[in-house]
Amino acid sequence: MVLPLLGLFTALAADPAVLFLGNSYIFTGNLNVVTADLLRAGQADLAELDELRLAQAGFRFADHLAKADGTEGDTDWRAALVTGSTSWNWVILQDQSQIPGFPASNPEYRQSLESAVALDDLIEAKGAATVLLLTWGRRDGDATNPERFPDFATMEAYLEEGYRGYQEAIATAERPVDIAPAGPAFALVYAADEAAGRDPRADGSVFRGLYVEDGSHPSLTGTWLAGYVLYGTLTQASPVGLPGPPGVETEVVELLQEAARAAVFDGEWVPAGSTGETDTDPPDTGSPGGDSAAPDDTSTVDGPKAEAEASGGLSDTEKGGCGCASVGSGSALPLAGLWVALLCRRRRQA
Repeated sequence: MVLPLLGLFTALAADPAVLFLGNSYIFTGNLNVVTADLLRAGQADLAELDELRLAQAGFRFADHLAKADGTEGDTDWRAALVTGSTSWNWVILQDQSQIPGFPASNPEYRQSLESAVALDDLIEAKGAATVLLLTWGRRDGDATNPERFPDFATMEAYLEEGYRGYQEAIATAERPVDIAPAGPAFALVYAADEAAGRDPRADGSVFRGLYVEDGSHPSLTGTWLAGYVLYGTLTQASPVGLPGPPGVETEVVELLQEAARAAVFDGEWVPAGSTGETDTDPPDTGSPGGDSAAPDDTSTVDGPKAEAEASGGLSDTEKGGCGCASVGSGSALPLAGLWVALLCRRRRQA
């Protein structure tokens, strides 16, 4: 049995702290701030938790590694992971949003996998736990990779498979690596909309409301859903009953919290060290060619703890492109909809 990461790693750090390494999926809604606030609110031992975000639009694991391992000299990344004195409890790793869903033979996927292993080596040397933030499929699929990612469900399944590959490459019996299943939580909200007889992609659905207009980056509710998932993964405690995002209906907050709880704890996504099977079996569409993953934006948001409000948008320096990669060939929803969705999924698995 794996000890809960909270109990194992808070003991190693007198001043608890969490580091986020990612890109615009983190800084769009200030996910680091939301998550840290939830951890402080829900866990007395983390009332003084500090957090740091190092993120840049379109960043891949390889980009973070180059900034941390000395390749690019003295950077905030290197200070955080190598030369600095902060003892992190957790380091959250979030890859570019498409690459984890590429075929395992894809060179960009292989580079991300190898970089994840190298980053974990640095994280382990700092005495911290590595947590992989599994992101979500795009609302309508990925127009830049339509054959690979024609819709949300297909893209989400491939992302889950890819992050499992990262986890298997990094984890050992002595050092488990958890996945924070934000993408599966998005999928549960999608299923809850369907179970309530609503089109998840239609205006007014809770699922559609998880995204900003581009159908890729998280909205206020999408960010908080990911924050609830991270809370559950890091603490092994249910996020149900935690504070909700400002201005959001109680029914929607309850749905987000229950979806996060179910994704982390109910076998819809099984954390490291748990028993059970995952519900991920993406179709085999082959390995298309013409792969590319060059970020299309270089706006930076690295540095000290974010000052923006948790519910705020982007600053002028944070706005930018999606960092897309290519591989070729609002209304309240009753919580009962989620229970129906969970029941249907379990029947399909039986």
